[in-house]
Amino acid sequence: MIKPFGLRSNWEIIVFYFIEPLVNEKKRHFYRQHIIKDVEDIVPMLRLLGHKKNPQKIEETFQSTLNNMCHKKGWINFIGGGYTGQYELTDDGYKVLLSIKEHLENIRNARNEIKTLKNPL
Repeated sequence: MIKPFGLRSNWEIIVFYFIEPLVNEKKRHFYRQHIIKDVEDIVPMLRLLGHKKNPQKIEETFQSTLNNMCHKKGWINFIGGGYTGQYELTDDGYKVLLSIKEHLENIRNARNEIKTLKNPL
């Protein structure tokens, strides 16, 4: 089980996982459609994080987490565009992302190992 210190929500980790490859110190904008394109990957990642519940409404929970990170945590700004909208990672959000970057890389490596085991050469 991988659990980054400081974040209580597995879903927040998942959202940051999908945002991380799209942003950097200077480019912080991203589109919802780019971060939720791999919905089928979310449940195995939640299991890897030790999530106990089997989510029934994955896209709704993902969107709810994104909204929470925007409106309650202040880590993300909604720029516009409705449900498929554009977002921007705030300075505070970028700091959180950097603080868990090593954990996100560990998740990425574990996922790649699992995929390799499922699909050996």
